[in-house]
Amino acid sequence: MAGRLVPYSSCMSMIDGGIMVTASTYGLIPSALKLSNLSVLFIGILLGTTVLTLMEKLVPHVDLNHSDASMDRSRALLF
Repeated sequence: MAGRLVPYSSCMSMIDGGIMVTASTYGLIPSALKLSNLSVLFIGILLGTTVLTLMEKLVPHVDLNHSDASMDRSRALLF
């Protein structure tokens, strides 16, 4: 029974994370518009998206479920 719930748990975690990121982002947009104008906001969002995309491509990832047996979980989490 517990093994069948794992895929659903993973899916729900992804949905929850997306909702939290969306809520925090859209919560900051009105205050950013009060401090500056739309073009500065657009440039900031574009620059932030570019930086996060580059980090996603350049920073190595460690998959804890399918990693080598030589690296234990505590060392992998240190990275």
